[in-house]
Amino acid sequence: MPFRLQVLNIVSRGPTLVVSGVLLEGAYSGPEWVMLCDKSGERISAQVIQHEIIRPKGWPVVAGDGSTLVLHINLPRPTFEMDQAQGIAGLGTLSCNDNRIDITGYLSDPAFWAIQMSLHAASDIVPDPLVGWLLSRG
Repeated sequence: MPFRLQVLNIVSRGPTLVVSGVLLEGAYSGPEWVMLCDKSGERISAQVIQHEIIRPKGWPVVAGDGSTLVLHINLPRPTFEMDQAQGIAGLGTLSCNDNRIDITGYLSDPAFWAIQMSLHAASDIVPDPLVGWLLSRG
């Protein structure tokens, strides 16, 4: 399910827009394309190139889990000014791919999420966050 993010803060860093907020619905599981709205009302898609999670509760990040999601987004154009009130909507990682495969059946398999964690786990505090996460699961 695509996610919807309520924007709490926006910082422009050169060609990158850094947006933090909380999920209102859906789930976020990694960099993907998003729909943004500028101050003139124009909707435009842009690519998330990096993400951070403040107070993570698990993976993927889901609505209502108390996490703050920080998205680093390529600016669609140099003069783009985002309308914070409009929020952000996820478009998915393969939204325009006609060869898309439905993996819904695999989402309940812990091995699937173990692979995802190994691709995305990083921390400035914990030396090996993946090992810590696995050990915390008993």
